[in-house]
Amino acid sequence: MAAPVTALHSYLQRAAEAWPDKVAVEDGDRQIGYRELYALASWVSSRLRALDVMPGDRIGIYLPKSIDSIAAMHGIMMTGAAYVPVDPTAPATRNAFIHSDCTVRVAIVHAGFEVAYREALAALGPIPPLLVVPKGHGGMGLAALAQDEPIMALPEARVAQKDLAYILYTSGSTGKPKGVMLTHENATSFVEWCSESFGPLAQDRCSSHAPFHFDLSILDIYMTLKHGATLVLVPEDLGKDPVALAPFIAQRRISIWYSAPSILALLAQFGNLAQHDYSSLRIVLFAGEVFPVKHLRALKEFVPIKQVLFGSDWPMVNERVVKVETDGLEGSKVLDDAARQAIYRDNALALFPRFARKAAKAA
Repeated sequence: MAAPVTALHSYLQRAAEAWPDKVAVEDGDRQIGYRELYALASWVSSRLRALDVMPGDRIGIYLPKSIDSIAAMHGIMMTGAAYVPVDPTAPATRNAFIHSDCTVRVAIVHAGFEVAYREALAALGPIPPLLVVPKGHGGMGLAALAQDEPIMALPEARVAQKDLAYILYTSGSTGKPKGVMLTHENATSFVEWCSESFGPLAQDRCSSHAPFHFDLSILDIYMTLKHGATLVLVPEDLGKDPVALAPFIAQRRISIWYSAPSILALLAQFGNLAQHDYSSLRIVLFAGEVFPVKHLRALKEFVPIKQVLFGSDWPMVNERVVKVETDGLEGSKVLDDAARQAIYRDNALALFPRFARKAAKAA
């Protein structure tokens, strides 16, 4: 039996060894295998070290949702640094504020965003070194850079469970965006629990609907890679369009779907689901919002799912989880207290250590 994973990026390394030629990520008509993705992430890691990136640094990611983004995340963690993704559709001023706020050592930025991003950074202070990903490569600009700028691969940095893996920023709807820091232990404990609960398989084709600066993406990316399945990127322009999204799910033969309930509700109402073949879809997961029962019933009428899992809070803080079996909504049940508390202990308290200390004292 393989030793437990202690670093989030280790899932990719193990998958590259076990399934080197299997498709890891699919983005439209582009795809990349596990061996190739690992090699690209290793190039990113070596390139960052050439820019004097050290363990514990924060590295910004300002890229469209793409294979490049997946490679960048893993390459950053291989250096022992933490990645900080931002919304590529947001104003450059917001993204510059986020990266300035957490003092990124380097930022990986798409060439299409570079000019506005530099201007916004300059207004806030010194501009960190930028690794600029060229245009015109359909989400695989890093591979083009790696060909043009070969560099000697360096061994991965040693990473401890308590080391920072990534920082996700809040929307800032109540003020300025605030960063939530997640360790490798936070993320891997969640991925391991998801794996045990849902039973993903190497032949699965898992959706990547959530943007990478949103916490739902953690399950999408890392549970998929852990099991050697294929991650199917959902284009940003399709994400909220039920008329286009419904055939996409069927045509891409998605077998595990995960999104916020609002997207599924739109599909149930406007996706014309009866016109499409969803025989490949076996698990539907949703979290983060209330899912009106009438829309859930409508969804189940057309989607032959085995189970639905609902987390009423943040996916990384799933304090309350409900399973809905195929036999009917009346079969729903809430996980027992021990299971809920284990998830909460492994994730929520780790996210908020100040409250964890208070809880320990109270006990």
